[in-house]
Amino acid sequence: MLIPEGFPLVRPQFGLLERPPFLTWPHVERDGSLCLLANMSEFDPDDPAGVVVRLLGKSCTLVRDLLEGGMVERDFLDEFLTYWRYDRNASDGRQTSILRLERPSREIAVWQTTGLRLLGDTEEQVTGWLRNRYGDKVLRPSRLQKGLLVWLDRPMLPSEYPRTARDVQVLVERCGGEAPRLLSDLVSARQDSIVTVIAAEGRFGPGIVTAAIAPPRGARSCGGSTAPLYDGFRPSRLPSGLLVRRYLGSDPVVRDEPARADAPWIHGRGHDLRTERLTGATVTVLGCGSVGAPVAVALALAQAGVGHLNLIDHDALDWANVGRHPLGAACVRGNKAEGLAAKLRIGYPHGKFDAFPVVAQAMLAVDEGTLRGSHLIVSAMGD
Repeated sequence: MLIPEGFPLVRPQFGLLERPPFLTWPHVERDGSLCLLANMSEFDPDDPAGVVVRLLGKSCTLVRDLLEGGMVERDFLDEFLTYWRYDRNASDGRQTSILRLERPSREIAVWQTTGLRLLGDTEEQVTGWLRNRYGDKVLRPSRLQKGLLVWLDRPMLPSEYPRTARDVQVLVERCGGEAPRLLSDLVSARQDSIVTVIAAEGRFGPGIVTAAIAPPRGARSCGGSTAPLYDGFRPSRLPSGLLVRRYLGSDPVVRDEPARADAPWIHGRGHDLRTERLTGATVTVLGCGSVGAPVAVALALAQAGVGHLNLIDHDALDWANVGRHPLGAACVRGNKAEGLAAKLRIGYPHGKFDAFPVVAQAMLAVDEGTLRGSHLIVSAMGD
């Protein structure tokens, strides 16, 4: 039992002096501390003895259950993301996923630069997101590569976490279907790295982690044909089967977890059943002034998850508008609809925001189809 300096305002901790290796048991930290309460749990500082007795009882119950073994696999599977975080060997924060978290296993698109690794379903989705977020200049030169999403029937246990490229191959083969062939195709492409996204359903919904495979050491040296990848062969003559065996060998992989930036996660943490309907909806806003632009209309619709907004306004932003409009001084003399669309693209790059710098009535003559294709038309004009 560990009594911290701030006790009884800070709760006591309990730990195991004799214990198996880390991640053999769930709810046991690396230093042996027992996870007995959730982070936000409350306790009574006016009853310090009672708190100690109750936590001691919970500790004994936990250890008994761990020794019996029934809870071990169940809890590792239910909270596999938590335990993966304990064991990952990278956490640079540059991985972002806009993948659809659904079956089947499939080839994916990966954009890799120094500061960003974006994981998406298709080249179109990835480049569209990047264009919205950073502008066209980020797309030159192209940094697009291919990766693999592997959907497992159940989450991994800590003993199954991939530590080598060969371990990744074992997981892919366990998945079956097209996944083994897709991995072989990626090896044959000889990319700078192969990002394998591993997905499974946990107790709180689907989760994803990544294992990145780099070419075997020496494969990218100046000569281009050094051991171990090309040893004994010219690069163009290396048999595909031997290439796969050498590429997917004993070299370590980089285990990480991407930050989710897909629409279901942003608009409901993946649990709001309305998100799919809203993502597929198109709303047209007539008027992007101090009524249509702020939180009341366009911004609120984007934050709610509406996937496509048509913004219509012929007017330019004036200095007198700045105090009550989400567009600031940088947009003065610019069209309100175009400025608002640009702002929303940066803030919500997974969405689609089209600007029409015309009088609202003119849309009937210029582009009646846009209005007819809308699920909802909101008039936010002042006249």
